[in-house]
Formats: sequence, structure tokens, C-alpha cells
Amino acid sequence: MPPRKKTIKRRAWTPEDVKEFKSLAKAKTPAVKIAHRFKRTEGAIRQKALDLVVSLNARGAPHRTKSHSPGKTVLGVTSDGVRILRQKRSTHFSQRELRNAIALARSGDG
Repeated sequence: MPPRKKTIKRRAWTPEDVKEFKSLAKAKTPAVKIAHRFKRTEGAIRQKALDLVVSLNARGAPHRTKSHSPGKTVLGVTSDGVRILRQKRSTHFSQRELRNAIALARSGDG
């Protein structure tokens, strides 16, 4: 007699499961770890996240680059200028526009 296949048993999500699921997702726990915790497949976890409109983005904090030494330039902009631009959240500017924004910020007009 051939070995028996495992039967799939569907289990409903309890309110406690949903609450814990949301807290794990908010803590950016990877879907694989959440799946192991609930003894469900990763696909089931991802589907539940879609149903609950919960993000499973587990990338964590944005990558930080090493700060540049004072005086060094990136595209002709000093590290001080880069810091000023980050404070102003300026993006998608040409090199000339970046320099002008930095000059304005340093003069106090920006």
C-alpha cells in the first residue's frame, strides 16, 4: 500500500492570531518566520496580509552610507551640502540646481 498523503486542513484565523499577525508584520518580521510561527505556508501568510491590507515589507531601516570626509565632493557638492539637501529633502535636481539650492540654504534664504 502506498504511503498516505498529508491532507490539507484549513484553519480559520482567530482574532488573537490576526492581532499577533499584525504586530509581527508591523515589527517587519519576514513572512517566512511568520509562517513558521503560525504553522502555515508563506503563501497563506502573504494572502492574509493582502486581505488585511498589511505590508510584509521586511527590509528594515533604510541603508545608510558612510558619511563623506569634510571637503570631499560628490558631483561637486561637499558633504555639508549633501546634509543640507537631505534636510530639505531635495531630489531630482541637476548639478547646477543642487549647487544653487545649497548656496541658498547656506545664505539663509532657503
